[in-house]
Amino acid sequence: MGLDTSHGCWHGGYTSFHYFRKMLMRIAGYPSLDLMEGFYGYGTGTMDGLRDPFCLVQFAVDAKEGMAKEVLQEMRRDLPIRWDALRPDPIFALINHSDCGGSIPWWECGRIAEGLAALRDRAVAYRDDSRWSGKFFVDRLDDVMCGMIAAWVACEDVEFD
Repeated sequence: MGLDTSHGCWHGGYTSFHYFRKMLMRIAGYPSLDLMEGFYGYGTGTMDGLRDPFCLVQFAVDAKEGMAKEVLQEMRRDLPIRWDALRPDPIFALINHSDCGGSIPWWECGRIAEGLAALRDRAVAYRDDSRWSGKFFVDRLDDVMCGMIAAWVACEDVEFD
């Protein structure tokens, strides 16, 4: 089980693909993927799928009244962040794509590959505590980038299964 795409872009778990997309957003300097339309609040209600970044803050604020509660409510009103609120970027076609089906048209694949190539140096230099920084992430980035190039050259869509 997991996500398999054509052209060798991705072969692995859905969760791994989600973390890959989160890291792309971080390295590109965009807001957290968990704050974005289509991802914000997904899976709330279970500890495994808890993605509401305010859940722990809410727990601490629930018993209190006043400014902290008002600020939290104000921040929540502005979420999720809409994709069209950000500057256009070709990598959004990959990041915001369903991970359980569909395809990315071949004519978008070349632009996505260019966007990923532009992030590669930052990806090599980026470090944090997760396994998603360093060589592991860069290897996945290279796989996706090469697969996108292969699809573009062949004029074939990248299929998600």
